Amino acid sequence: MNNRSIYDVADERVLLLDGGFSTMAMRGFTSREIHEAYLRAGADIIETDIAASDHASALAATCTAREAAKRYTETGPLKPRFTFGAVYPSEDDVAEHVEGLLDGGIDGIVFETATAVGPLVESLETLKETTTRRGISVPVIVSATLTREGRLPSGESVRDFYTAVAEFKPFAAGFNCSYGPESLLKPLAELGAMSELRIAAYPNAGMPDNTGKYPVGSEAFAACVEQYLERGLVDIVGGCCGTTPRYTAALGRTAGKYAPRRQKKRING
Repeated sequence: MNNRSIYDVADERVLLLDGGFSTMAMRGFTSREIHEAYLRAGADIIETDIAASDHASALAATCTAREAAKRYTETGPLKPRFTFGAVYPSEDDVAEHVEGLLDGGIDGIVFETATAVGPLVESLETLKETTTRRGISVPVIVSATLTREGRLPSGESVRDFYTAVAEFKPFAAGFNCSYGPESLLKPLAELGAMSELRIAAYPNAGMPDNTGKYPVGSEAFAACVEQYLERGLVDIVGGCCGTTPRYTAALGRTAGKYAPRRQKKRING
């Protein structure tokens, strides 16, 4: 879809990932409307609906996302937009989901909300086998969710996570969801101390109350994420559960002031 590689764009600036898909879907928006809203808000990367996991659904979801991204790329070629297929590492048939995404021409894959290293490694191996058989390669983002203690729900550490995924040389590795933006600051610093990979962070807007309301608003969310950027910890930022295009726009206003982590590392040696 894009003449410029996502690798090239990621070397120039912090990339903006979209926000909560289900958050918008629960409000009655269609997939097309959700993608359009995040693209209008400035997202560089939009994700497919993670629930569209069988082959036909994944294929259709990819086509919808690609159509939206293509329109925005054509009208603003200096800011190309990319589509990534969202996949749970623990879902029943990762292979079928991945095949549907690739058949639809997805730009990349994101294995997100990983709760344990084992299923994540199995998913990465499945993708590797599939792309090798097809004679292609696609950028991959791998992302785990963390407990309040900064570990995967399985009890595995940030180091366990990084050691397991680094050998697959993903486009980026990092964390999503968890317990709000402040909860990821320490784990991101820990990951950054050992990682040569790009780092992605897209937390949720905190834990919802019994009415489903999330506690962290868009401006407070962006202010928290700005701490990642000030410390040079991330290359990709976005939102997860409870976030909307309003959050994406706020992040965009913030992220544009900072260089990506890997660029800073090259400059500072």
